[in-house]
Amino acid sequence: MLYLRGDREYEPIEPCLEGLRAAGLRRVEGELIPNGGHWSSEEQPDAVVAALRAFMASSGSV
Repeated sequence: MLYLRGDREYEPIEPCLEGLRAAGLRRVEGELIPNGGHWSSEEQPDAVVAALRAFMASSGSV
């Protein structure tokens, strides 16, 4: 699972990732989107697409 979050969000990303892992999810990865806030996919669409492509390539999905 890929968890994306803008680097301008107020909460740190690691507690969210730890919570997902504690809930039983495997291969949880997180990435901060530069200059992104809560709406990173609208604010930084190219960075979001790049992160998704990299994640899919690393998992053999592409």
